[in-house]
Amino acid sequence: MSLPDIRKERNNYQHYPITDKNTALSYNTAETEAYSETFSPAFPKSREKTRKERTERYERRNTMLNTALWGLYIFAIGGAAFNAVFKKSTYEITANHGKFAARPSNSVIDYVPEGATTPYSPLAKGETHTQVALNEFQMTDTLTMDDVHHGTLLLVDEEHPIQDGGKADTIRVSDTMNGYYALISQDVRLAPEAVSALNEMMEAYGNINGYGDFVVYGTTETFTGEGSCCPQYFPESQTGYTVDLAVSLGGLLPYDGEDSQRWVVEHCAEYGFIVRYPQNKAAVNGHDYVPWHLRYVGKVHAAAMVKNNLCLDEYLSYVKRYTFDEPLVVTVDDKMYHVFYTKAEEEGPTHVQRFLDGGYEVSGNNTDGFIATIWKND
Repeated sequence: MSLPDIRKERNNYQHYPITDKNTALSYNTAETEAYSETFSPAFPKSREKTRKERTERYERRNTMLNTALWGLYIFAIGGAAFNAVFKKSTYEITANHGKFAARPSNSVIDYVPEGATTPYSPLAKGETHTQVALNEFQMTDTLTMDDVHHGTLLLVDEEHPIQDGGKADTIRVSDTMNGYYALISQDVRLAPEAVSALNEMMEAYGNINGYGDFVVYGTTETFTGEGSCCPQYFPESQTGYTVDLAVSLGGLLPYDGEDSQRWVVEHCAEYGFIVRYPQNKAAVNGHDYVPWHLRYVGKVHAAAMVKNNLCLDEYLSYVKRYTFDEPLVVTVDDKMYHVFYTKAEEEGPTHVQRFLDGGYEVSGNNTDGFIATIWKND
């Protein structure tokens, strides 16, 4: 820069005299006037500090805003999941040491903190309110009159024909059978759960007797003509839950439930089957003893029928005396099950109660209601 330029640049500054009170050289420029600040040798550091503090404030504010937005997002997702789980449900919790009861879903949730004095006994050692809530929390499933005609416990006979949709989905038994029995045809079909139970039962029989001499003679369809080993057809075979048996001893023979084959009659309930028309029940169901015709109902109901000496017709009437609050308690394989009846509403939905944290099965009876089986998770 030339000397004239230096002088010109110098003339752009307004000079102030140096005094004893201000030994620092102070001056204003057009730039500093725009910022309304007085420059001094210390000013660059002060300005940097201010800018740093302002940046930190902005970062803190942005962090708080991001946190709040994520919180709202998580809350919205959680609310949607909650509605999906409890849709069509009526439930509530009244926690007073962990005792819960059902009431309308719009009621207030009451909670008594742990350690508070209540009219109830205290929690068991190591037990928490959350654990008790999960075991006792109740909800309902919504069913309709059409659902009465679906399930493993349908009463199907001449007076109660099977309805549209009452037939279970079936699979070919030959696709999953084991080597402990034979089939009259490769086209024999059963509901999947009945096939699994049949395999398990026949394997147990074969291991005990050393051979497998049973033949599945029919399921959904059975040959009942002249010379048949199973000479009678039953309408309930349409359900997909029945098995008609014959035995192979140098040829096909009818199964009479005697001798070494008696094991099936005596133990079929352990695998979920019953003899549909047992001895001494003709006055109830109109049929004499038919040992070769088995019906799959599941282990819980089969155990209850055997224990109380009931045929299916009697059991479906017997279970009507039990409710969710006062159920029929059945223990199978060291696990406790609650069984109860709910009458179907002729118009509108029917609500069947169950535990939130537990298993649940329900079957219509093909007449007027539902039999529910519920259990708590361990």
